[in-house]
Amino acid sequence: MKRLRLSNTIRIYDLETDKYFDEKVFGEWFLKWLYQSRSGSLLGFLFTKLPFSMMYGALKSSVSSKAQIQDFIQTYEIEMDEFKSDSEYKCFNDFFIREFKSGVRSFDLSLDSFPAFCEGRYLVYNSSQKTNIKNTIIDPFELISPTDGADFISGQVIVARLAPVDYHRYHYPDDGVIERQYDVDGLLNSVTPYALASKPDVLVTNKRRITILKTEEFGRIAYIEVGALTVGTIKQTHHDTQFKRGQEKGYFLFGGSTVVILTEKKVIDFDSKILENSKKGIESFVKLGRPLGKKRNL
Repeated sequence: MKRLRLSNTIRIYDLETDKYFDEKVFGEWFLKWLYQSRSGSLLGFLFTKLPFSMMYGALKSSVSSKAQIQDFIQTYEIEMDEFKSDSEYKCFNDFFIREFKSGVRSFDLSLDSFPAFCEGRYLVYNSSQKTNIKNTIIDPFELISPTDGADFISGQVIVARLAPVDYHRYHYPDDGVIERQYDVDGLLNSVTPYALASKPDVLVTNKRRITILKTEEFGRIAYIEVGALTVGTIKQTHHDTQFKRGQEKGYFLFGGSTVVILTEKKVIDFDSKILENSKKGIESFVKLGRPLGKKRNL
Protein backbone atom coordinates (compact mmCIF):
# COMPACT_ATOMS: atom_id res chain seq x y z
CA MET A 1 0.00 0.00 0.00
CA LYS A 2 1.35 3.43 -0.94
CA ARG A 3 1.87 5.64 2.10
CA LEU A 4 0.32 9.08 2.21
CA ARG A 5 2.57 12.06 2.82
CA LEU A 6 1.55 14.19 5.78
CA SER A 7 2.25 17.86 6.34
CA ASN A 8 4.41 18.76 9.33
CA THR A 9 1.36 19.84 11.31
CA ILE A 10 -2.05 18.43 12.25
CA ARG A 11 -4.62 21.16 11.68
CA ILE A 12 -7.63 21.20 14.04
CA TYR A 13 -10.79 23.33 13.95
CA ASP A 14 -11.97 24.55 17.37
CA LEU A 15 -15.78 24.72 17.44
CA GLU A 16 -15.74 26.87 20.59
CA THR A 17 -13.57 29.67 19.17
CA ASP A 18 -14.37 29.16 15.47
CA LYS A 19 -10.62 29.15 14.79
CA TYR A 20 -7.98 26.67 13.63
CA PHE A 21 -4.90 25.57 15.57
CA ASP A 22 -1.98 23.18 15.09
CA GLU A 23 -2.02 20.21 17.42
CA LYS A 24 0.92 19.62 19.75
CA VAL A 25 1.51 15.90 19.30
CA PHE A 26 2.81 13.93 22.27
CA GLY A 27 5.71 11.66 21.19
CA GLU A 28 5.64 13.09 17.66
CA TRP A 29 9.20 12.05 16.77
CA PHE A 30 8.49 8.45 17.83
CA LEU A 31 5.20 8.28 15.89
CA LYS A 32 6.82 9.64 12.74
CA TRP A 33 9.62 7.12 13.07
CA LEU A 34 7.21 4.23 13.75
CA TYR A 35 4.82 4.98 10.88
CA GLN A 36 6.83 6.94 8.32
CA SER A 37 10.22 5.19 8.27
CA ARG A 38 11.33 1.84 6.92
CA SER A 39 12.99 0.83 10.20
CA GLY A 40 9.86 1.76 12.14
CA SER A 41 7.74 -0.31 9.80
CA LEU A 42 10.00 -3.33 10.30
CA LEU A 43 10.06 -3.02 14.09
CA GLY A 44 6.47 -1.85 14.60
CA PHE A 45 5.28 -5.28 15.75
CA LEU A 46 7.33 -4.82 18.95
CA PHE A 47 5.26 -1.80 19.99
CA THR A 48 1.71 -2.63 18.88
CA LYS A 49 1.21 -5.75 20.99
CA LEU A 50 -0.26 -5.82 24.50
CA PRO A 51 2.97 -6.58 26.45
CA PHE A 52 4.57 -3.26 25.42
CA SER A 53 1.46 -1.28 26.39
CA MET A 54 1.20 -3.14 29.70
CA MET A 55 4.83 -2.34 30.49
CA TYR A 56 4.42 1.31 29.51
CA GLY A 57 1.20 1.53 31.49
CA ALA A 58 2.94 0.11 34.56
CA LEU A 59 5.57 2.86 34.31
CA LYS A 60 2.84 5.52 34.17
CA SER A 61 1.26 3.99 37.26
CA SER A 62 4.49 4.01 39.27
CA VAL A 63 5.01 6.53 42.08
CA SER A 64 8.04 7.98 40.24
CA SER A 65 5.83 8.94 37.26
CA LYS A 66 4.22 11.68 39.37
CA ALA A 67 7.28 13.83 38.62
CA GLN A 68 6.22 13.99 34.94
CA ILE A 69 2.88 15.66 35.62
CA GLN A 70 3.90 19.32 35.93
CA ASP A 71 6.09 19.26 32.82
CA PHE A 72 3.22 17.70 30.84
CA ILE A 73 0.79 20.34 32.08
CA GLN A 74 3.12 23.20 31.11
CA THR A 75 4.14 21.76 27.73
CA TYR A 76 0.57 21.15 26.57
CA GLU A 77 -0.97 24.17 28.34
CA ILE A 78 -3.63 22.20 30.18
CA GLU A 79 -6.07 24.40 32.11
CA MET A 80 -5.88 22.66 35.46
CA ASP A 81 -8.33 25.06 37.11
CA GLU A 82 -11.04 23.09 35.26
CA PHE A 83 -10.11 19.84 37.01
CA LYS A 84 -10.23 18.46 40.53
CA SER A 85 -7.19 19.13 42.73
CA ASP A 86 -3.91 17.61 41.54
CA SER A 87 -2.97 16.87 45.15
CA GLU A 88 -4.97 13.67 44.70
CA TYR A 89 -2.72 12.35 41.92
CA LYS A 90 -0.33 9.65 43.15
CA CYS A 91 1.04 8.83 39.66
CA PHE A 92 0.80 10.01 36.05
CA ASN A 93 -2.14 7.71 35.29
CA ASP A 94 -4.10 9.30 38.15
CA PHE A 95 -3.55 12.66 36.46
CA PHE A 96 -4.33 11.20 33.02
CA ILE A 97 -7.84 10.11 34.05
CA ARG A 98 -8.48 13.42 35.85
CA GLU A 99 -12.09 14.50 36.31
CA PHE A 100 -13.66 17.88 35.66
CA LYS A 101 -14.81 19.95 38.59
CA SER A 102 -18.56 19.94 39.13
CA GLY A 103 -20.28 22.38 36.78
CA VAL A 104 -17.27 22.95 34.48
CA ARG A 105 -18.92 20.93 31.69
CA SER A 106 -22.62 20.35 31.10
CA PHE A 107 -24.54 18.27 28.62
CA ASP A 108 -27.11 19.89 26.36
CA LEU A 109 -30.33 18.36 27.69
CA SER A 110 -32.50 19.38 24.73
CA LEU A 111 -34.10 16.17 23.52
CA ASP A 112 -33.26 16.95 19.89
CA SER A 113 -29.55 17.59 20.64
CA PHE A 114 -26.86 14.96 20.07
CA PRO A 115 -24.08 15.99 22.50
CA ALA A 116 -20.35 15.35 22.32
CA PHE A 117 -19.82 12.18 24.35
CA CYS A 118 -16.06 12.83 24.66
CA GLU A 119 -13.95 15.97 24.80
CA GLY A 120 -11.87 15.46 21.69
CA ARG A 121 -11.30 15.80 17.96
CA TYR A 122 -14.32 14.80 15.85
CA LEU A 123 -14.97 13.60 12.34
CA VAL A 124 -18.57 12.94 11.26
CA TYR A 125 -19.94 11.29 8.16
CA ASN A 126 -23.43 10.70 6.80
CA SER A 127 -22.83 7.08 5.84
CA SER A 128 -21.53 4.17 7.90
CA GLN A 129 -21.20 1.86 4.92
CA LYS A 130 -17.63 0.79 4.17
CA THR A 131 -16.01 4.10 3.41
CA ASN A 132 -12.83 6.07 3.88
CA ILE A 133 -12.75 8.95 6.37
CA LYS A 134 -9.41 10.74 6.45
CA ASN A 135 -7.77 7.54 5.24
CA THR A 136 -9.58 5.57 7.95
CA ILE A 137 -11.61 2.57 6.85
CA ILE A 138 -15.03 2.41 8.53
CA ASP A 139 -16.71 -0.92 7.89
CA PRO A 140 -19.47 -1.98 10.31
CA PHE A 141 -18.90 -5.64 9.43
CA GLU A 142 -15.28 -5.41 10.59
CA LEU A 143 -15.52 -2.70 13.25
CA ILE A 144 -18.15 -4.66 15.20
CA SER A 145 -19.35 -8.24 14.76
CA PRO A 146 -20.66 -9.26 11.30
CA THR A 147 -24.07 -9.96 12.84
CA ASP A 148 -24.36 -6.51 14.43
CA GLY A 149 -22.70 -4.81 11.46
CA ALA A 150 -25.66 -5.60 9.22
CA ASP A 151 -27.85 -3.37 11.42
CA PHE A 152 -25.64 -0.30 11.02
CA ILE A 153 -24.74 -0.14 7.32
CA SER A 154 -27.44 2.47 6.60
CA GLY A 155 -26.63 4.87 9.41
CA GLN A 156 -24.03 7.52 10.23
CA VAL A 157 -20.59 7.45 11.83
CA ILE A 158 -18.95 9.70 14.45
CA VAL A 159 -15.23 9.34 15.22
CA ALA A 160 -13.91 11.03 18.37
CA ARG A 161 -10.12 10.96 18.69
CA LEU A 162 -8.71 11.66 22.15
CA ALA A 163 -5.15 12.97 22.08
CA PRO A 164 -3.02 12.25 25.17
CA VAL A 165 -3.56 15.87 26.32
CA ASP A 166 -7.36 15.49 26.32
CA TYR A 167 -9.81 14.49 29.06
CA HIS A 168 -9.94 10.70 28.78
CA ARG A 169 -13.32 9.78 30.19
CA TYR A 170 -16.24 9.01 27.86
CA HIS A 171 -19.98 9.40 28.41
CA TYR A 172 -23.41 8.41 27.12
CA PRO A 173 -25.01 10.80 24.58
CA ASP A 174 -28.62 10.02 25.53
CA ASP A 175 -30.88 8.12 27.95
CA GLY A 176 -31.37 4.45 27.19
CA VAL A 177 -30.58 0.82 27.94
CA ILE A 178 -27.72 -1.49 27.06
CA GLU A 179 -28.69 -4.40 24.80
CA ARG A 180 -25.32 -6.20 24.93
CA GLN A 181 -21.59 -5.61 25.04
CA TYR A 182 -18.48 -7.57 24.15
CA ASP A 183 -14.74 -7.23 23.52
CA VAL A 184 -12.80 -7.73 20.30
CA ASP A 185 -9.11 -8.49 20.67
CA GLY A 186 -6.60 -6.79 18.40
CA LEU A 187 -3.45 -4.71 18.04
CA LEU A 188 -2.66 -1.39 19.72
CA ASN A 189 -1.57 0.90 16.90
CA SER A 190 -1.59 4.67 17.34
CA VAL A 191 -4.80 6.43 16.26
CA THR A 192 -3.04 9.64 15.20
CA PRO A 193 -3.08 10.82 11.57
CA TYR A 194 0.54 9.64 11.35
CA ALA A 195 -0.62 6.07 11.89
CA LEU A 196 -3.75 6.34 9.75
CA ALA A 197 -1.70 7.60 6.79
CA SER A 198 0.10 4.26 6.60
CA LYS A 199 -2.43 1.94 8.26
CA PRO A 200 -6.00 2.89 7.26
CA ASP A 201 -7.41 -0.24 8.93
CA VAL A 202 -6.33 0.78 12.44
CA LEU A 203 -9.88 1.18 13.79
CA VAL A 204 -10.95 -2.28 12.61
CA THR A 205 -7.79 -4.11 13.73
CA ASN A 206 -7.12 -2.48 17.12
CA LYS A 207 -8.43 -3.83 20.42
CA ARG A 208 -11.95 -2.53 21.10
CA ARG A 209 -15.02 -2.73 23.31
CA ILE A 210 -18.43 -2.76 21.60
CA THR A 211 -21.68 -1.82 23.33
CA ILE A 212 -25.03 -1.87 21.53
CA LEU A 213 -27.27 0.81 23.02
CA LYS A 214 -30.97 1.45 22.59
CA THR A 215 -31.37 5.21 23.09
CA GLU A 216 -34.63 7.09 23.62
CA GLU A 217 -34.13 9.84 21.02
CA PHE A 218 -31.72 8.38 18.43
CA GLY A 219 -32.64 4.70 18.23
CA ARG A 220 -30.05 1.95 18.37
CA ILE A 221 -26.39 2.93 18.22
CA ALA A 222 -23.13 1.01 18.40
CA TYR A 223 -20.67 2.56 20.86
CA ILE A 224 -17.09 1.42 20.21
CA GLU A 225 -14.10 2.21 22.42
CA VAL A 226 -10.86 1.63 20.51
CA GLY A 227 -7.60 0.95 22.32
CA ALA A 228 -4.39 2.42 20.92
CA LEU A 229 -0.62 2.55 21.30
CA THR A 230 0.22 2.33 25.04
CA VAL A 231 -3.52 1.99 25.83
CA GLY A 232 -3.87 -1.57 27.08
CA THR A 233 -6.71 -0.74 29.46
CA ILE A 234 -10.25 0.32 28.54
CA LYS A 235 -12.00 0.69 31.89
CA GLN A 236 -15.78 0.53 32.27
CA THR A 237 -17.06 2.50 35.27
CA HIS A 238 -20.79 2.14 34.55
CA HIS A 239 -22.19 -1.36 35.10
CA ASP A 240 -25.98 -0.93 35.12
CA THR A 241 -28.25 -1.79 32.20
CA GLN A 242 -29.87 1.66 32.14
CA PHE A 243 -27.99 4.92 31.57
CA LYS A 244 -28.66 8.66 31.43
CA ARG A 245 -27.48 11.38 29.06
CA GLY A 246 -24.08 12.65 30.21
CA GLN A 247 -23.46 9.76 32.59
CA GLU A 248 -19.88 8.48 32.56
CA LYS A 249 -19.40 5.16 30.76
CA GLY A 250 -15.68 4.62 31.35
CA TYR A 251 -12.15 5.84 30.70
CA PHE A 252 -8.88 5.01 28.92
CA LEU A 253 -5.55 4.79 30.70
CA PHE A 254 -2.47 6.49 29.25
CA GLY A 255 -2.24 7.15 25.50
CA GLY A 256 -4.31 8.54 22.66
CA SER A 257 -7.57 6.72 22.08
CA THR A 258 -10.73 6.79 19.97
CA VAL A 259 -14.45 6.31 20.46
CA VAL A 260 -16.62 5.55 17.40
CA ILE A 261 -20.40 5.71 17.28
CA LEU A 262 -22.48 4.13 14.51
CA THR A 263 -26.18 4.96 14.22
CA GLU A 264 -28.69 2.49 12.83
CA LYS A 265 -30.37 5.16 10.69
CA LYS A 266 -29.52 8.67 9.50
CA VAL A 267 -30.90 10.36 12.59
CA ILE A 268 -28.59 13.38 13.07
CA ASP A 269 -28.29 16.69 11.23
CA PHE A 270 -24.67 17.42 12.04
CA ASP A 271 -23.41 20.91 12.88
CA SER A 272 -22.54 22.49 9.52
CA LYS A 273 -19.02 23.55 10.58
CA ILE A 274 -18.14 20.08 11.89
CA LEU A 275 -19.54 18.43 8.75
CA GLU A 276 -17.80 20.89 6.43
CA ASN A 277 -14.43 20.34 8.09
CA SER A 278 -14.92 16.57 8.15
CA LYS A 279 -15.40 16.57 4.39
CA LYS A 280 -11.99 18.29 4.15
CA GLY A 281 -10.41 15.73 6.46
CA ILE A 282 -10.04 18.29 9.27
CA GLU A 283 -10.99 17.22 12.78
CA SER A 284 -13.09 19.52 14.97
CA PHE A 285 -12.24 19.91 18.65
CA VAL A 286 -15.51 19.85 20.61
CA LYS A 287 -15.91 20.22 24.36
CA LEU A 288 -17.73 17.54 26.31
CA GLY A 289 -21.51 17.91 26.19
CA ARG A 290 -21.66 20.51 23.40
CA PRO A 291 -24.01 19.65 20.49
CA LEU A 292 -22.58 17.75 17.54
CA GLY A 293 -25.91 18.16 15.77
CA LYS A 294 -29.67 17.96 16.08
CA LYS A 295 -32.16 15.14 15.75
CA ARG A 296 -33.24 14.80 12.13
CA ASN A 297 -36.93 14.88 11.30
CA LEU A 298 -37.51 11.47 9.73
